[in-house]
Amino acid sequence: MATYRYHCSACFKTYIGEQLGGPMTCNCTPAKQIVGKYYADSEVPLSSALKEEVSCTEAATRRNALCLRWGIDNKSHKQHGANFSGTQSMVNLIHDIVSPVQGLLRTAVRQHIINDYGYDIDTRKMT
Repeated sequence: MATYRYHCSACFKTYIGEQLGGPMTCNCTPAKQIVGKYYADSEVPLSSALKEEVSCTEAATRRNALCLRWGIDNKSHKQHGANFSGTQSMVNLIHDIVSPVQGLLRTAVRQHIINDYGYDIDTRKMT
């Protein structure tokens, strides 16, 4: 399945997924129409640190530490159920942590991640 990326460099609204029926509208004032570009996950080189698989228990510990470091609320729950009993990669953990973060805080967190991991959460590529 082809994947497309729609991204506004001004407001940082980003969508990566199936091709939309038309352009994406960003959150800028005035709003802009953004045309998607083909984006293949297989082309994204990641560091070994981001590919590292962490257990459910280790993920909770790292999530808490990263939230504290980046100055964001930890939105995790004590009980997640069976869907969260396996391992996950660090890059997936990072995206899970930052997905609800918006505005200026997201911009600051994005820069922290670039500094800490050399990874841009918006382009999903190493810097």
